[in-house]
Amino acid sequence: MFPKKWKKANVNPIHKKNEKNIIGNYRPVSLLPICGKIFEKIIFDNLYPYIFNNNFIDDKQSGYRRGDSTVKQLISITHEIHKAFEKGHEVRAVFLDISKAFDKVWTEGLIFKLKMIGVEGEMLDILSSFLEDRQQRVTLDGESSDWVDIEAGVPQGSILGPILFLLYINDLIKVVSSDIRIFADDTFIFRIVNASSAAELIKDLEAITRWSIQWKLEFNPSISKQAIEVLFSNKRSKSKLDPLYINGFQIKQSDDTKHLGVTLDSQLDFKVHIEEKLAKARSGLGLMKQLKKWVSYEVLENIYKMYVRVNLDYADIVYHKAENVAPLFYQENGNFYMKQIEQIQYGAARVITGAWKGTSREKLYKILGWESLNERRVMRKLCILHETIETKFPNHLYKTIEKQFIGPDSRRYGLDELEPIHGSSTYRLTFFPSTIRDWNRLDKEIREAKSKNIFKKRILNKIRPKKDAYFGIRDHNHIRYLTMLRVGLSPLRAHKFGHGFLDTSNGLCLLCNIKEDTEHFLLSCRSFILSRSTLLQRVSDTLGYNVSSIPKSRMVNILLFGKEGIPDSKNFLILSFVVDYIIKSKRLDTLGEGGGDLFSLN
Repeated sequence: MFPKKWKKANVNPIHKKNEKNIIGNYRPVSLLPICGKIFEKIIFDNLYPYIFNNNFIDDKQSGYRRGDSTVKQLISITHEIHKAFEKGHEVRAVFLDISKAFDKVWTEGLIFKLKMIGVEGEMLDILSSFLEDRQQRVTLDGESSDWVDIEAGVPQGSILGPILFLLYINDLIKVVSSDIRIFADDTFIFRIVNASSAAELIKDLEAITRWSIQWKLEFNPSISKQAIEVLFSNKRSKSKLDPLYINGFQIKQSDDTKHLGVTLDSQLDFKVHIEEKLAKARSGLGLMKQLKKWVSYEVLENIYKMYVRVNLDYADIVYHKAENVAPLFYQENGNFYMKQIEQIQYGAARVITGAWKGTSREKLYKILGWESLNERRVMRKLCILHETIETKFPNHLYKTIEKQFIGPDSRRYGLDELEPIHGSSTYRLTFFPSTIRDWNRLDKEIREAKSKNIFKKRILNKIRPKKDAYFGIRDHNHIRYLTMLRVGLSPLRAHKFGHGFLDTSNGLCLLCNIKEDTEHFLLSCRSFILSRSTLLQRVSDTLGYNVSSIPKSRMVNILLFGKEGIPDSKNFLILSFVVDYIIKSKRLDTLGEGGGDLFSLN
């Protein structure tokens, strides 16, 4: 039996969304004894393979399943809608939500369903004991309420809770005739619009209501938690549809709704979703600019990746707009919103390095060792495809890919090319057609990778440049000096003239009357003879030989990027000597960091 002391939970209310003074906007998460969770894990490791190896959970339920995810379900949903668009159809979809799903699970009903799949004997006794005689109290700010008995539900925060919940709601799929997708308690039903679709949806919603009454759950129980209907259509004139109802409440008709973290709009162009994410990312960039004075560039880079880029990464392969004609991996995407997204990363790169506006994106990404966000999305799409082929899971994606296998080798190993998915120019840019096209252009060596990690690593070797180190230089001004010279955009006249600065009529040094570029500034200009002599002597002492005979182009590379094959500590010294030279020259302080706003690009 499951020890009673291990079934006591401290409930921590976690705010979900909207007003913080409304109790319904909080999710109760159970904090359970560690010994009980260890026992749960032992039970889970035996129950999970039994349930999924015997296919007791339908393929259309993606929640809490290894190898499946919200993003994969979104790919499946959007692919079905794009297929309908391709055939000139509209899709009527209803988004439902179970109110307080985990807390409303009927214990006796769950035990009945466990018996129906063959769980019996000691396993059934342990699970029954786990579900019964539970107690909880609310803990907040160091204060606790009295213990109360739990009459229903599976504990949120437990290990067994999610899989038991899946089992409890799994037969919902069988009561509807419409296509359906479920992720935990989020339910999505949809039909192609035709003469009978409204009647069929009404029958399905009535069936869902009967099912919810039978199993003591509630779908969208009030007008404040209204179900949403979206008519997905790319037609100029959309169909006029009569409203639908569930639980006596009208289902709200809307042009868009958030589902699994992504705002799906009626035309599936994701403008609302992307604009929301761009706003959050821009706010993050503003924070990075404020923090720049106080933290190192490494910390800034981590802040970007963990708190800014993450807003753009989630479900990026769902909203990605492929290009009709483009290389397999390419930095620039011509779509307006894809450009806006890339500008976020470019802006972050400028904040981190201090580079001017107008700096070459390719050079900046090379310094940081970043692939473009467009390349990143293409890679992630291919990784999903590879993983699905290798694991043959989730089935709702594998079925689509399996239809494109060519010959026995491809069917067995997934190594050969896949049959392209044809259609209109718009359809060919959606997930499956564009990803299969890119798959066929991959080197066979990459396609042959037998694990997700190896596959991803081989692609990253192609798209991610080797990072140019600063070898421990941390001061932001020092990083900025080095970056400006590395990328070739600085107050030096040749740099400004080459980038079309309006205040620079030519690129010649005012003293020497020859091209004032990086090489001239570091190794030739008559203005800094004494400082340069000190610089080169210091570098010679560090390397252990006289550097005066080294060709100038190679010497510039050593001064800015360090020398291969020597310890980082020596490269740190070399770059520090260069920074000292720049500071003494005062040449790169002629125009401040905002100087990039004073030029116009040719």
